[in-house]
Amino acid sequence: MVLLTARAALEDELEGLGTGAVDYITKPFEAEALRARIESLLALRRRLRDRFAAAAGTTTHEAAPGSAFLRRVCRVVEAHLHDETFSVQRLTQAVGLSYSRLHARLTEEHGMSPTQLIRTMRLERAAELLRNREGNISEIAYAVGFNSLSYFNRCFRKHFEMTPSAYIEQTRKGDL
Repeated sequence: MVLLTARAALEDELEGLGTGAVDYITKPFEAEALRARIESLLALRRRLRDRFAAAAGTTTHEAAPGSAFLRRVCRVVEAHLHDETFSVQRLTQAVGLSYSRLHARLTEEHGMSPTQLIRTMRLERAAELLRNREGNISEIAYAVGFNSLSYFNRCFRKHFEMTPSAYIEQTRKGDL
């Protein structure tokens, strides 16, 4: 946690750092300096996570998907992929965490926000259904919880760098 405050006394800074903050920034501040500090803290956290994972004999990519927490979240999302009204709010209720805690854990363990995770899982499932030719594009889009075909196409293109129809064509040629 980074504290951004107008309280500039040394006692206030010591109290703020004593609560668990990793940095204490007083106003006025430079936006670039704040951004640089945050990027530095995130880079340090990534290096530490990688170092601890290496010491345990795994990579962070191996460790994160296998975590019990991530498996539980993925099971909940998977069970609701078809439901277009399934939201991050319902996910937080299902896993019993606040939004901020869920967001922090998913970002730390998997590098995605809850919204990104839900969308990615929907898109991956859609790609699997398209590969197996289990319906046309619009049927599959609605089957994985998208209620707008144009939004589905936009998200699919951004995620796979090709349209759903191009993806189908690639799978027919055996290129995927």
